[in-house]
Amino acid sequence: MFFLNKNIRAVIFDLDNTLYNENMYIAEVLHIFSKKYDLDFNKNDFIDNENLREKSNDIFSFWLHNINFYSKQKQEELFALYQNISFNMPLYEDARELLVFLKRQRVKIAILTNGVVNVQENKIKCIKELKKYKPRIFYARSLGKDYEKPHEKSFKMVLDSLNEDIENVIFIGDNLLTDIVGAERVGIKAIWVNKNDSKNIANVEFAVTNLREVLVKCW
Repeated sequence: MFFLNKNIRAVIFDLDNTLYNENMYIAEVLHIFSKKYDLDFNKNDFIDNENLREKSNDIFSFWLHNINFYSKQKQEELFALYQNISFNMPLYEDARELLVFLKRQRVKIAILTNGVVNVQENKIKCIKELKKYKPRIFYARSLGKDYEKPHEKSFKMVLDSLNEDIENVIFIGDNLLTDIVGAERVGIKAIWVNKNDSKNIANVEFAVTNLREVLVKCW
């Protein structure tokens, strides 16, 4: 069991798959598209299927080819939906519990996320309950694609805004490279959320399987 500095004044979170299940967002896009074209699509199966998404960086192109329904126009239509879809997307339950606690303790909450800015902005809009926790939201790509996590510049952007001593700040994320290695490069203590119990290839010092453990180990 690990213990961090108890005087934590700010927590920076990754967004995708740390605070919510990104598969839910993509599944909703595919669901709406499938209804329009009368395609057979099981939203729940997709949400639970990690292997499908891991086969391609371009999930929409891969999915369309996989069902023999690809065209450039349909791929562009899916990406347009991806940028503008509107529905109510829930937080992970353990993320909600931690955010509630942090708000009560008056700990500053920030989010630093990679990805196309208008897509990430739309995801935030869809997670409607996030508003109540008043997070400071930072889009790494606003600095330029080359400065996304794990680049130091994106982390320093958040630190400058928080105006807290770095030893009183922690970063929480699910990606070993972009989140954990990136944060540690600038001197931020980072907690890896290893939900799938993956091999700790980077020998991360602070790891949890869910965010409830953060409450036990950090406060």
